[in-house]
Amino acid sequence: MILRRRLFYGAMLLLAATVVIVFFAVIKFWNASASENQVRGKLVWQTSMLKDFDKDGTKEKLVLRSYQQDNRFSNYISLEKGLFYKREKELVGFEDDLVFCPQKSFENRSENIICVFGEVGVHSENIQFLDFDNFNYIKFIDEDGRRRDNITFDAPYFNFETDPDKGDVVYFDSRNYEADPLVDIIRSYYYLDNTVFKFLHKEFISTEGSIK
Repeated sequence: MILRRRLFYGAMLLLAATVVIVFFAVIKFWNASASENQVRGKLVWQTSMLKDFDKDGTKEKLVLRSYQQDNRFSNYISLEKGLFYKREKELVGFEDDLVFCPQKSFENRSENIICVFGEVGVHSENIQFLDFDNFNYIKFIDEDGRRRDNITFDAPYFNFETDPDKGDVVYFDSRNYEADPLVDIIRSYYYLDNTVFKFLHKEFISTEGSIK
């Protein structure tokens, strides 16, 4: 009888301690959220995705958030696991409209790559790739060797495909201002080489789709 009573009281104490820990964790979470809103401004946009990036059988939750402070926007990507873990990075080059790339074929082949894009300006789009493990940018190396964190294109159109020799390839369409920008575009291809996208080649395409 005494042993049962001790076990009962022990279980009650453990339950009470768990409730207290969860309560203070929730309070901490809400306080952190309120503090973020004060510093960053008003939360104006949020979207999320679930995917098993590290192939451990559990889907990770990624969240994109946009904040507005006066006429300025700031954007963040975060990996969130329950109430106790959050890894975050500020993304630059976007306005208040950014989403995860919808191309499932590329995501399925490159499990650790995060693709984010959004509209900038009147008719342009910005796209960035990040390494899931550390949120570092997967940089682009241009034809002239210049390295950058993102690609901005103004046709605007981008897509993914598989090259028999280079593997994962992403291409972007931009207006050809040396011809007629209303009907002619330049399609630039980049292939994934370990941790960077390297320039592969470009095509000059008319509105009808013929390659010049």
